[in-house]
Formats: sequence, C-alpha cells, structure tokens
Amino acid sequence: MWTAWGRPIGIEEQADRIAEAACELTTTPVASGWSAAGADNALVATDTFVDALAQVDPDVREVLVAITTTTATVRQRLVSA
Repeated sequence: MWTAWGRPIGIEEQADRIAEAACELTTTPVASGWSAAGADNALVATDTFVDALAQVDPDVREVLVAITTTTATVRQRLVSA
C-alpha cells in the first residue's frame, strides 16, 4: 500500500486500518445475518492478519496457531450447516 505522496504505508498504519475495519464490521447492523461468503471473507482476513502477526516472533507464531485452528473449525461448521 502507498500513501497519496507515493511512499509506502507503515505496518502500524496498516494495522490501524485493519482494526478500524474490524470495529466497523462489529458495529454494522446485519438484519438478515451473515452470508456464507461474508463469513468466509472475514475468516480469510483473520487468517491473513494472523500470518502477518506471526512474523513478529517465533513464540508469537506458536501462540497464534490456535487462531488458525479455530478459523478452520468455523469453516468446517459453516460448510456442514
């Protein structure tokens, strides 16, 4: 990602954007519930964010494995629902 001035956006700014988007997602009313595609997109975003965070440190990666295991379980439950 690049700023309007042609320089790369820093990790902190990108993480801030992700946090803001997540907050918007949780506060957006969904009268009809989540679609399967919407849920899958959120799970993909979660996995991608976890992959990025895992680069911080090997110990962090080890702890984050639980999240990717959880998103895989959620996917399985959505498919069988």
